[in-house]
Amino acid sequence: MTAQEILTIFEKEIASTKKLAKVLLPIGVVLIVAGLIMYLMLAANSKNFGLFVAICGVLSVLGSWFGNKSSKVLEEELVMAHEVFTQKPKDLVWAYIYEYNNKGSKLIQVKLGLRNGKLLSINKNQLPNKDEQSFLYMLKNNFNPDIVLGYSKEMEYKFNNKQF
Repeated sequence: MTAQEILTIFEKEIASTKKLAKVLLPIGVVLIVAGLIMYLMLAANSKNFGLFVAICGVLSVLGSWFGNKSSKVLEEELVMAHEVFTQKPKDLVWAYIYEYNNKGSKLIQVKLGLRNGKLLSINKNQLPNKDEQSFLYMLKNNFNPDIVLGYSKEMEYKFNNKQF
């Protein structure tokens, strides 16, 4: 896997976040207008439903705003990743697999620790063949042979205190 293929993973995530934000905004506006019309024009027993629809519209608009903000954060991560994978592969000092279970929903990510103390995350579903172990070994073989693979409390302490 080349640096460009890794950067494409980040670019796809940014594109999907921007697309979601663009979809949520008009939906939110339509829901707000429809909810206000229902609240103002319908009988008393339908006012609660109109208010509910309007609140859903506000939440949708807020979701669009948060999507725009998160895409900007992801763009900053892309710039960092581009610098690391193309110019400074030695800045990649630590990589491990992060698994999180939440009521039956499982999130698996590959966390990449950089020398400056920042973490980059790549979702398992975005990896080729969804194989995080081979991705870690590819990082070691192709980018930085000195990278530390795997999680430990000692490594987390070193990373948080920038002892690399």
